[in-house]
Amino acid sequence: MKKLDKYEILEEIGRGGFGAVYRARDTELGRVVALKIIRNVPTDEAAFVKRFQQEARTAAGLNHPNIAPVYDFGDADGALYLAMALIGEGRTLRDLLAEHAPLPLEQALPILSPLADALDYLHRREPPLTHRDIKPANVLLGGAEDNLWVVLADFGLVRLQDATSAKLTKSGAILGTPAYMAPEQADSKRWGDVTPLTDVYALGVIAYETLTGRVPFGGELPAVLHAHAYDLPPAPLEIAPHLGDDLNDVLLRALTKPPSERYPSAGALVAA
Repeated sequence: MKKLDKYEILEEIGRGGFGAVYRARDTELGRVVALKIIRNVPTDEAAFVKRFQQEARTAAGLNHPNIAPVYDFGDADGALYLAMALIGEGRTLRDLLAEHAPLPLEQALPILSPLADALDYLHRREPPLTHRDIKPANVLLGGAEDNLWVVLADFGLVRLQDATSAKLTKSGAILGTPAYMAPEQADSKRWGDVTPLTDVYALGVIAYETLTGRVPFGGELPAVLHAHAYDLPPAPLEIAPHLGDDLNDVLLRALTKPPSERYPSAGALVAA
């Protein structure tokens, strides 16, 4: 594929369960963008396309320095697409953790704090907005290592997945990313509906991984979902004794099963 609508495809820079991201050039404006192309969705269904347009407009209306700007959206050649700002050539927190995890607290906080700011901005909207898929691969990193620009991406895409949940479930896919899913995403009957506190839990998982070098629960999909819903995470001190009791307690509270017992906001978690 060399072109989609008015976008010239330059190279693939990322891929996930719901599509791929390409470095692309807007041939009308001459601007290089990150182009998210979403395939295997019912573009012939008017209701679904309308839902996509609504989610894209919501994302495009967000204005925060730590949320990736959405420039354009549309459908062409049986696919949906979102054109977003290209941040750091597509480098993500996942890439950084693969190279350097665990990070010392003084290096982790300049990443976690802007991420929390972005989440608080979403959660304070009226009505509150929930991302639902906070994970290192959705945290873009621009700038130099000692002066990172942290940007949250993919808002709206997981909400869009909800519109096709029946189709996705039939194909064996699930909503969200298992290692970062909150208990209520794994078992809504036990823990209730998705709320902004779902994102707070996922931020806690990212903080845990960033500081210890591993996620709280790993393994096969059913076991990971069960663990998020019912099991206590390993104490961070058992993995990284240098973290100390206070930070150990902060991370464990962030990963509490009942949403009401977590930190009330992303900012409160990072400030703790």
